[in-house]
Amino acid sequence: MEFTANLEVFDFQAGKLTSRQRLSLLNTDFQGSVGAAEVRLSPDEKNAYVSNRGEANTISVFGKDQAGNFERIQLISSGGLMPRNFNLSKDGKYLLAANQESNDIIIFERNTNSGLLSTTKWKVNIHKPVYLYRLEN
Repeated sequence: MEFTANLEVFDFQAGKLTSRQRLSLLNTDFQGSVGAAEVRLSPDEKNAYVSNRGEANTISVFGKDQAGNFERIQLISSGGLMPRNFNLSKDGKYLLAANQESNDIIIFERNTNSGLLSTTKWKVNIHKPVYLYRLEN
């Protein structure tokens, strides 16, 4: 949910959509403007990633348990300002975050076992990146 900085998880069964979970993207003590943007599942579907713009400038990482419930396992800086969009590499080893206001794309390494992100030294300067498209070939 863009203006509340929450991830809403739904079930879809028998043609009916029902809310399963509502999870905050932020720590309870966060003060400032928010603007959730992109939501993506990892290729193995074990993790969900959500970017948060505004004054947060973060990526929230959620892990999925055996019952299919999500829990936030990491909150990491996007490495720039206004993470508008991001995408995962096809193999799930990297996450590229497009920070629109700081004019850069930051590359994170993804632990394929835990789903956690770590910063790398890789960064590309580019004017106002807003969308990263991944070719499936």
